[in-house]
Amino acid sequence: MQKLKFVTKEQRDGGSSCCGPEQGTGATSSRDVARSMLDCPDANRSAPRWITGAVPTPAGAAPQIATAWTCGDYWGMIKSRSGGYRMRYTVAPGLYAVGTPGRDADVFVSANYKLSFDILRRSLAGFNAWVLVLDTKSINVWCAAGKGTFGTDELAKRIADARLDAVVSHRRVIVPQLGAVGVSASEVLKRTGFRVSFGPVEARDIPEYIRAGYKKTQAMSTMRFNLLDRLVLTPMEINPAMKKFPWVVVGILLIFGLQPSGLLF
Repeated sequence: MQKLKFVTKEQRDGGSSCCGPEQGTGATSSRDVARSMLDCPDANRSAPRWITGAVPTPAGAAPQIATAWTCGDYWGMIKSRSGGYRMRYTVAPGLYAVGTPGRDADVFVSANYKLSFDILRRSLAGFNAWVLVLDTKSINVWCAAGKGTFGTDELAKRIADARLDAVVSHRRVIVPQLGAVGVSASEVLKRTGFRVSFGPVEARDIPEYIRAGYKKTQAMSTMRFNLLDRLVLTPMEINPAMKKFPWVVVGILLIFGLQPSGLLF
């Protein structure tokens, strides 16, 4: 998926419908998605399978998301790690609900690169929590923090847009540690009144982090990049090279096959 868009039969046929954005436009925020889910039954049929419903809040409805991956999610992960598809693999920025979170539920921050979002929601299985998605232009948290799209300005903007102060009673958001380079906790607190806590490097450590009273161990703060991690990224290097490889081979054959009598293969 990867721009959230709900198109009914009436919209495809050129008619009008109560559902969400006009034909040809994607949802610009999670609130658009949730509004479609609540206002129009047809939206429920066209919504991606990882959206299971909508949760009303004082600031408007938030899409309720599943924590289990579907076959489509696994296939999307493979495609996003093997080519340019990753730049289109996005979710709408805004606020999402895991389970049935209340005003005291934790708020976890993620990128709108869907693989980052998927890994986070899977790690929250069994919890009631909010997920605040920043618009990182389909770039993962670590790279987006370095590029500036996962940063102080975007975080402050999304907190305000989601009216997070009306949704939760506490004033804290949990940001991935790999996003720390782009986020000034003091500036976010000054602008929004929300305190930033930097969570574990790996999303899979979040359950243990919560059970430990939001305290990280040394292992949770250590970035591991082993052989398997490197192999996972290999297709991203091979695929672009393979597009040019045939031309390089042809060039080599022509150049090294040149003889006074002509081409010698």
